[in-house]
Amino acid sequence: MSLFSNFSSSSIRSLIEAEGKAADHVVEEKERVEKESIYLTDELDRLIQTEDLIERRHRNETLKQDREARKRYALLTFILTCTWCLFIFIVVLAAAEGYLIHNKFHLSDKILITLITSTTVNFFGFFILVMKYLFHTNSAPEKKSSKKKL
Repeated sequence: MSLFSNFSSSSIRSLIEAEGKAADHVVEEKERVEKESIYLTDELDRLIQTEDLIERRHRNETLKQDREARKRYALLTFILTCTWCLFIFIVVLAAAEGYLIHNKFHLSDKILITLITSTTVNFFGFFILVMKYLFHTNSAPEKKSSKKKL
């Protein structure tokens, strides 16, 4: 007597059919998991692209604000520089005219040289600092956003 003699052919067939259905169910579940995995990967890629777009928009807005500030401050600095040059010219002219004609406004040569030299050096030093800050150049290239695929 064999081990399977107690089973009828119909019960064996029903066991084989049940096993086939279970195998089909496993295949269907595996396909569902694969589809869900693809969907989640696509969704993650979409979210990464959205975040990248938001970051680029923010960077563009920041660059636009920087450009506008540079224009404004470059004009103001130009006006201030011209005003300073005019002021120095007026001081020198007043000292020369007062010395030569009326003797009302008189500065000694040492004071005049010190005034013009020290204040001009301080002014242009400040001017250079402001311009370097406003019109700086990045020596390192900007980092590109790296996308990692799962």
